[in-house]
Amino acid sequence: MDHQTTLNGSDRPARDLTEHLGGMARDVGRIAELQARLVAADLRQSRLALLCTAGCWVTAGLLWVAMLPIALTALGLWLADVTQLSLAGGLVCVAGGVAVLAVTMVVAGWVQFRKQFATWERSRKELRDNIQTLQQAFSNRASRATMNS
Repeated sequence: MDHQTTLNGSDRPARDLTEHLGGMARDVGRIAELQARLVAADLRQSRLALLCTAGCWVTAGLLWVAMLPIALTALGLWLADVTQLSLAGGLVCVAGGVAVLAVTMVVAGWVQFRKQFATWERSRKELRDNIQTLQQAFSNRASRATMNS
């Protein structure tokens, strides 16, 4: 019983525990610092590759946009060639089809936007309800504290 306060033969268990915890905290800090340095080095090393990837995607997107009028014109010309439509008729048919597709995409985008709006509205209502609940809890606690004093 007279050696209950010793830890590994030490007469200062609280100080030893504090030193061990401090050492562990320093080690965790060093590990976090080394991990941050590793992430920074990886980002520096991959920055050029990421820029190249983004450049390729942007270029592909621009080429796609530039190709669309040519492809639609070719489709209109082909349509005029294989049917009894005039050249203008084939181009108008393709333009009408593209217009219908564009309107469909606008409507689909609007529907998706409204769904997202509904999601945000639900989150906003939930946040408002949570704030009101917290306000009521704090006001109830404050009123109880004033009654008790």
